Amino acid sequence: MKKPDFNEKPKHNRIIRFIQKSGIFLNSFYFSLIAVLITFLLLQVHFIGTQIDLLEQKMIDARFQFRGSILENNKKIDDIIILDIDEKSLSKLGQFSRWPNSYFAQAVDILHQGGAAAVGFDIFFSESDSLTSDILDFYADKISDEIELTISDTKLKEILKHTSTDQIFAESLSNADNVYLAMFDQNISIKDTIHRELPANIIYYHPDNIPLSTVKTTNPFPPIPLLANSAKRVGFAHINKDEDGVIRYYPLLFQHGKDYITNFSFQIALDLLKVNEIQFDKNNLLLYSNNKIISMIPLDKKDRLLINLYGKKKSFRYISFCDLLTHRIPARYFKDKIVLSGSSAYGLEDLKTVPLDQSYPGVELHATLIYNILNNDFIHYPSTTLYYFSIWLFVGLSILIFNFLSPYKSVFLLIILNVGLWIFTLILFDTKNFLFEYMPSMISLNLAFVIFIGYQYKTQIKERKRVKNTFEKYISGSLVNEVLQHPENLKSGGNIKEVSVVYTDLADFTTMCEKNDPAVISSFLTDYLTRCTQTIIDNSGMLDKYIGDAIVAIFGVPIEIENYTHKACIAALKIQKITNQIRQDYKENPYFTKLVTRIGISTGKLIVGNMGSKQIFDYTGIGDLMNFGSRLEGLNKYYRTRILINENTRNALSSNFLIRRIDTVRVKGKMIGENIYELIDYSEQNEFSEKIIKKIELFEEGLNVYQQGNFKKAENLLTKVLEIDPDDHPPQLILERIKSLQENPEKDWDGIWTMRRK
Repeated sequence: MKKPDFNEKPKHNRIIRFIQKSGIFLNSFYFSLIAVLITFLLLQVHFIGTQIDLLEQKMIDARFQFRGSILENNKKIDDIIILDIDEKSLSKLGQFSRWPNSYFAQAVDILHQGGAAAVGFDIFFSESDSLTSDILDFYADKISDEIELTISDTKLKEILKHTSTDQIFAESLSNADNVYLAMFDQNISIKDTIHRELPANIIYYHPDNIPLSTVKTTNPFPPIPLLANSAKRVGFAHINKDEDGVIRYYPLLFQHGKDYITNFSFQIALDLLKVNEIQFDKNNLLLYSNNKIISMIPLDKKDRLLINLYGKKKSFRYISFCDLLTHRIPARYFKDKIVLSGSSAYGLEDLKTVPLDQSYPGVELHATLIYNILNNDFIHYPSTTLYYFSIWLFVGLSILIFNFLSPYKSVFLLIILNVGLWIFTLILFDTKNFLFEYMPSMISLNLAFVIFIGYQYKTQIKERKRVKNTFEKYISGSLVNEVLQHPENLKSGGNIKEVSVVYTDLADFTTMCEKNDPAVISSFLTDYLTRCTQTIIDNSGMLDKYIGDAIVAIFGVPIEIENYTHKACIAALKIQKITNQIRQDYKENPYFTKLVTRIGISTGKLIVGNMGSKQIFDYTGIGDLMNFGSRLEGLNKYYRTRILINENTRNALSSNFLIRRIDTVRVKGKMIGENIYELIDYSEQNEFSEKIIKKIELFEEGLNVYQQGNFKKAENLLTKVLEIDPDDHPPQLILERIKSLQENPEKDWDGIWTMRRK
């Protein structure tokens, strides 16, 4: 047999603890996996997934609101200018619907003169304009002053009345060659669709892996041909709102037949980056220029582009349209800038609801998108695999911690984890532009907790049954049958029965504990108690309890068995053999080489039965017999013996047992003395060495004459015992008593030794 190495923790103990910890560990991540899978499946159910997605959108809004403006000191972004048709412009230039296209032509001319990089109009030029009366008067007077005409002013006005400024605007567009116009989709039923020829300057894309978020058009409505064909590009201007009316995502493509068209603002960014091809790949939009990827736009799990807002409205530089026309802003200011013209006026109905603002100008959304793309400033996402793996790992670790907490502490920690997870997502979004969805992870965490609690409850039920069944492992099969056949024995109270009580205890176990590693002690004690307990059970005994390293067993209950005292003594002798074997097994540890088990056996009447409360009970025994058995075990220390038994036990044993009367003692609390005996050995053939038999005879004769007061003869006999066995301690004790009594005689001495301690 391989002996344990006491310089390290026993391997089998480490293995057991590893298995236990591994079980908890594996269960924790198994529960996490189940929760994540359930969450994933719930997201696939349309109604449930929609509701969860809606809640997540609200969480996205909260992230933007937490972040607020990311512009330092409220500084405006002036790389992109908003040419604003504001209330001031409407006041100065009149009702917007009556503005001639010459106003826009003049604006384009100024911007072209200043060197603007690109100009975009978030305005629909779907109808031709005609000159208003005040414009007619203006141009008639101007022409009359500069040119001598033979026609009257009335005739001149009649001619000009049939003239629009579309041509003027078209010439400005053509001359600038960097102006982008918007078109819209009427979104009417297919049967009412009016076919309109789209401008030739629209760029059509044909990417692979078209995302589901692509918007399908039914009836594109471009600007009037004169303007559309004069502009550099024409694109859609739609930015659709979500189901709750909030705009969060930018539409990348619009499907028109088999072709795909971009928003005009997206096209501005593509042209400035010289992009000639776009493709979709693994939640990314890839922008190609000359067959090289120059930008990757991250998309969410539904292939949508989340607009990265920079704050509330007017995060960009706004310039009033009328200030441009009246030259209050010098043309050179627009050098290399992108200019988008739209309206922030309430009456023009182009105010949108975004996470940060309920009246956000639509044109600023286009500006934000362009700025996002040109500066590669996007909201990023983990891959689907990484996202769900992170959730699984986080939830698994959380459940692992729950295993070591009480239910109340677990609930408290669950609340902290939910809040902490939300704070974590806020910080990621605020500092890293990283969107880690909260709802699926929160649902997974709470689902896993519910699964964990359910499992714990089920486990506890099984554990209760297991504990109940464990009773069978510490009693004989006959006891189990007795309990099954007579359940009334489990009722509160008990019966008086003749039994033998066995107490065992390890000598100096406290010192052993202090000198050894706890794991070593735990391993040893498990081994020791297992062997001893099995011996008790094999001999029809009932394990009553463990008291640290001590064992209390009762023989003869709950059913009557023959020779229960005989079996109790056989078990005690076998425990001594087990102790000897353990000393050999653990001999490499110096503290175990002198291992001693002390045993006390008392036989008599005992109240046995189910003792305890109505809720919790234990089948045990109570009475003086239990106490005396404990005291017998303790007397071994005084006499330096291994097994001491009372007289009732001695009288119940056959001659096959080698027994020596040790003394007559009066234990503390008792007036009557009782003979106690040392149980030495057992032999079915009564084969004991003559030396041991001689020693026992001399000692018992010496003890008798000592108790009769014949100290001289007692000394002579006991001295002969020590000649046979010099290490025998009981004769040494009697000799010491004789000497003490000779020096200090006791008047009432009756030969009984009174124990002053328990």
